[in-house]
Amino acid sequence: MKKFTNIKTTFRSIWAMITMTVILSGFTHSNAFAYCNPTMYSSNPCNYLNSVTTSGGLTNITVPVDAGYNGTGYTYFSSPVISQNQGASFTLTCQAAGTCGISYYFVWVDWDQSGVFDPAEMVVNNGATNTANNATNFTINVPAGAVVGNTRIRILCRGTGAPIPATACDNESGYYGETEDYSLSVMSPSPCTGTPAPGNTLSSIVSACPNITFVLSLQNPTIGSGVTYQWQSSANGVTYTNIGGATTPSYSASQTSATYYQCVVTCSAGPSSGTSAPVQVTMNPFTSCYCIPTTTNGCLAGDHVTNVTFAGINNTTGTCLVNSYSDYT
Repeated sequence: MKKFTNIKTTFRSIWAMITMTVILSGFTHSNAFAYCNPTMYSSNPCNYLNSVTTSGGLTNITVPVDAGYNGTGYTYFSSPVISQNQGASFTLTCQAAGTCGISYYFVWVDWDQSGVFDPAEMVVNNGATNTANNATNFTINVPAGAVVGNTRIRILCRGTGAPIPATACDNESGYYGETEDYSLSVMSPSPCTGTPAPGNTLSSIVSACPNITFVLSLQNPTIGSGVTYQWQSSANGVTYTNIGGATTPSYSASQTSATYYQCVVTCSAGPSSGTSAPVQVTMNPFTSCYCIPTTTNGCLAGDHVTNVTFAGINNTTGTCLVNSYSDYT
């Protein structure tokens, strides 16, 4: 009997150890990685992150917690926590400060919660635009396949846009700048309910030129999982047909004739569907659709047109314009 008791005690101890390991493993996966830290310039009056806020998430950073330069160039703010559903988005607003008035932004999110900011996880590459000390908005789209749980978003504000960082952990000590990490919680959306009400169909343009792309979107988002989309087009606004492959909340379209567009949004839990109010995109006159040429050297080479005389036209244009193009129709 004593041997049996010892076996039971040993089994319970082993089972407790296994259970504790599983619990700790689950906790570690939720956000206990030792993320790498970039090497930043040690002293920086030139340009640094002075304000980071978000909007449009389930929870947001509404009051900046990062004013000023921290002296090392890198800080992790574990609170407040940004949260958003898989497949949704939020707006990240960054504003720099400093005497140089220069800022270029690069942002990464560890979507797979691997503890590493993979190169493919760079969600903002603003290396081509100096936003100075102005508040700048970036849309962060949460992938539908992002791992649910707590992860990190890394923001690098740098005094130069080039070269583009190879990783989120580069040696940045050769540039003025600052890096900040924030906590981001990826949530699993609840199933959609009721009948979708997508509202109006929105178009990025009122009239189009042939085969020029424009974007169609919806006035109202449909919240929850299990939502499907089917864009439709019509020549007369009465008979609509499905557009092949157009099954996302927005659609990049092009046309050669005036066309009506609408989207059928379906909640699979019902299932029930709602259709957006259609919009017509008309056609521009051909005279408005000529391309505008671009140049490599522009006026720098010294060659430019100063006068055109043709069929009764005598037009003196004088000096070369900045963009090297003029329309005298």
